[in-house]
Parts: sequence; structure tokens; C-alpha cells
Amino acid sequence: MKNLLVIASLFFSLNLWSQDQCGQSLQGVGDAFPWGLAQPFPWTKIQGLWKIDGNTDLVLKLKVIRQTSSLKQLDVQIYSKSESCMEPKMKGVGLLTSLEKNVVRIIVENKLIKLAVFNSIDLEMNPSLCGQQIMGISMVDLGVDFDSALGSSSSPQSPAKNMVLKKITPSLDLFCKKH
Repeated sequence: MKNLLVIASLFFSLNLWSQDQCGQSLQGVGDAFPWGLAQPFPWTKIQGLWKIDGNTDLVLKLKVIRQTSSLKQLDVQIYSKSESCMEPKMKGVGLLTSLEKNVVRIIVENKLIKLAVFNSIDLEMNPSLCGQQIMGISMVDLGVDFDSALGSSSSPQSPAKNMVLKKITPSLDLFCKKH
């Protein structure tokens, strides 16, 4: 019985470790997501609080603010739990374009964020570890200053940061612990 408990706890801890590793292969240079393979965006299930897998500090609050047959908008607020989490660190509105009907694009403070749902198999991820579908997020820093935009100095654009989002709760209530 004792051996069974040891084996069960080892399996459980390895399974948790593996789940923390979901999306680690997306890190690196360039845009890792095949945006053309994005699944229909889950407008009815997107609302709530989300976290970046492997990052316990940032929380994304996603709220559908308009959904008509011709226009869909998503209010995005990004909070930092280590900083003052009563005020959002960044805010923006996400829109769908006619070219990529399944990809939401958001501009927040000189960053382009793309958000979409993918089948984990299309991303060469293990569905038993990551789930059948994952919410992919890609962030590109657009922070080009005025001088470099005019060609006065060259500043390389930083590569895309690719991450996986995990839903915390469908509620929009964000509670912060007092330090």
C-alpha cells in the first residue's frame, strides 16, 4: 500500500511538472503559431480571467464588449499581481479582421498581441498534457522610436513572445492579496 502511494504521488507530481511544460517549445525567436490554422474564436467562452502558463504574476481580464454579426470586440486588461493589481498595467481593445477571422488583434502600449485557439496537435503538442485545444498568445514589441522610424538610427524589432494562456475563472472579479 505504501509503495502504491509513492508511485501515485510520483505520477501526480510528474504530471503537474509536464503540464507546466506545455507551451515551453513555443519560446524563442519568431512567431511560432500557424495563424492560418486558428480555430473559430470562442466568443461565448473567452470572458474571464486568464494567466500565462508558467507565469504567476500576469493576469489577463478578457471581456466581450460588442458582438454583432459584423463586429466583435474584446476588452483586454493586463494586471500584475506583484505591482499594484488594483489598476491594469496595460489596456486595449481586441478586434477581428476580415483577413484572419479567427485571430483577435490587440494593440496595448506599443505591443501587438494576437490571440487565437489552436488544436494542440497542429502545434505538435501532446493533447493529453495540454488539452485538445490551447489558447495561444503572441506579443510583438512595436516600440520603434520616432528617430528610428525616420531612419536616423537602427533599432531591431524584438521577436515575438509566444505563450499559452490558461483560464483561471469565468468571473471578471480580480482579488488581490494585501502585502
